[in-house]
Amino acid sequence: MSSPLIKLQKFLRLESERGFDNRAVVGGLNKIIPSWQIEARSAELPVSTIETILEFLETYPNLDPQDRSLAVQKIFDVIDHYLQAPAAESSGTPSGGDGNPQPKAITSPGTASGSIARASSTDRPHARVRTSRWAGGR
Repeated sequence: MSSPLIKLQKFLRLESERGFDNRAVVGGLNKIIPSWQIEARSAELPVSTIETILEFLETYPNLDPQDRSLAVQKIFDVIDHYLQAPAAESSGTPSGGDGNPQPKAITSPGTASGSIARASSTDRPHARVRTSRWAGGR
């Protein structure tokens, strides 16, 4: 897995453990945006993956804890989708003109009302946020 994604997952797990209080990072989770964006682009993550994650991070401070939980879960979903993309490509998943598999629709962080769109449990295969710490003490 890409280093920027590992770092982001660690921040998100800590944020989850803290009850989505936006204090896993000094100044708020959105403070990681500049450095994370540089790392993600350097790691050559797909632009669509980077932009989707950045949308969630940018809106995060303005959300209530329940919507922050949903935003964190959506970021985990984006990461999972990215990690599954190579497997889908080799399995004959329909692709766009560039040969890359077409991503499933991922709800953007804001809707016309400015809140997180709530997905049904069938839209979110990982219905609860992962809160376990990474084994190995890293």
